[in-house]
Amino acid sequence: MVNKINPQDKTISYGVGGIREERKVGLKDGLLNLRKNSFWILFKTFIQSNRKRFILTILSTSLIFTLLTSFSIVWYNNREQAFHDFFKAKDWYDDSAISTYRIISTANEPNYSLNDITTLIQTMKNSLNDIASNLMRDNYSWVYAFQVYENRYDPQLGNAYGYFTFPEELFTILESNLLSGRMPTNASEVLYFFEDPSSTPLFELNDTLTLNVAGTMYPISKQQVTVVGIISDLKLLFYRAGFSADLPTWEDFTDTNEFDAFEIKGKFITMPEYFFTFINNFPFVSSKKGIAVDINYNDAVLNPKDLNHYLEAFSSFHGSWNGFSPFLDLTSNLNSYQEFWLHETNSIFLVSLPLILLLLFLIIETTKIDKKLFEQSLFLLKNQGLEDKRIRKVILLEKGLYISMSLLIGVFLGLLLSILIFLFTYQSLKETAFFPGLGESLFIIPAVIFLLAFLISGYLFDNELLKALNRSRAEIFRKQRTRKIKKIFSAIEMIMLLPSALCIAFGFLGLFLSYVGEWSPMKSYHATIFFTSLIY
Repeated sequence: MVNKINPQDKTISYGVGGIREERKVGLKDGLLNLRKNSFWILFKTFIQSNRKRFILTILSTSLIFTLLTSFSIVWYNNREQAFHDFFKAKDWYDDSAISTYRIISTANEPNYSLNDITTLIQTMKNSLNDIASNLMRDNYSWVYAFQVYENRYDPQLGNAYGYFTFPEELFTILESNLLSGRMPTNASEVLYFFEDPSSTPLFELNDTLTLNVAGTMYPISKQQVTVVGIISDLKLLFYRAGFSADLPTWEDFTDTNEFDAFEIKGKFITMPEYFFTFINNFPFVSSKKGIAVDINYNDAVLNPKDLNHYLEAFSSFHGSWNGFSPFLDLTSNLNSYQEFWLHETNSIFLVSLPLILLLLFLIIETTKIDKKLFEQSLFLLKNQGLEDKRIRKVILLEKGLYISMSLLIGVFLGLLLSILIFLFTYQSLKETAFFPGLGESLFIIPAVIFLLAFLISGYLFDNELLKALNRSRAEIFRKQRTRKIKKIFSAIEMIMLLPSALCIAFGFLGLFLSYVGEWSPMKSYHATIFFTSLIY
């Protein structure tokens, strides 16, 4: 119990069980004015009396926000860099994928023309501009195809062929790269294309075929075509001309069931004018029609921050484009990047868990510094006749002050640490964005959680001490003494070991996952933090 208060020399004399001790509490002259009900004098006195505990708690808590700030900045800049590196290496015209396609069974549509292509491309342009301006370049590629049959369609014979046309400007390039023969001059002449130059072609120059575009259930009308030219290796020719190398074999990149599959034995090619003349000369058309478009995206305008927005927008297009599934290649790559970056974030977060646990324990231990002195300060305030309600306000304000100062100090130190990280790693400071990373939910949500956790837990802990002052200090002392041995092996203490064991296990898991992908300075930085925390 407190026996004597000496405000002049800032000491308190107290005795428990015959033991007397004197301890300075740093109250200064403000203690004499407490009865004047000055709240700010009361608060100032309380802070000064626990200055050491207050400062150490600020320093330890600021370490959490330092780590969180540096992590957010490093994470943000690595996300930007990884996103642009991911798409910088992407060649949209040679990626074994196409942007959109549709394979349907025709029902004798009148007057086939390029309107299907032009309408589709204009729709794609408008949709992409709504998502990101200038995302679609002008050098897109397309193919229009029909499944034609030699004589009568017979699936057992496999007598289905592909009848293709491409943009008009491509045929100027094809003319100078024919293996033999010449270009078609009317609708009854075609080029024969075979993919493997080392293989034996199915047809030779001047071979004549009788083709139809109706299945076995429909009346058949036939037209004859003559092979006047042979060409191979279209993928290379298209790519050199600035067109998609994926279009000559576009049907290989479609995801269709057996009924919709565009299965063909060989391919015939002609110019758009002759292509539509040939198809429209049939009085009845009942076969499979395929349309495919491949876009050379301007991916530099994409922002990784809007990744979820892009994916949601692309997903909303499905089912609304008259059977087309648009932007398949871009959507696939955005999903791949999202999975890659989620893996990176999770692995680094797991690696950092042990250090976070270490810092939390450090904060808990700093709150125990000068605990007796803190209890004496509370007792002295109560001894001055102050109500618990006013003392709780002081405690709450003190917690708010130290948390605010910890946040400011932590953000400042985190910025300095981030500068050092990028100064000694791969990225120059001119290319580094520091403050945008602090606006990410990865920083804001944990920061708010830590702020509330420290505020609430600190207030509840000090409030319990305040309540304990209403009981006999001698009784508390006896209970504490009898619990010292039991405390070591109590159920509560054993349970408290579980979070640390789990965090360390998660840390090793995160370190393992970080080695799965490509190594980066970000992983190296946090792996160092992980092993440092284990040593401590």
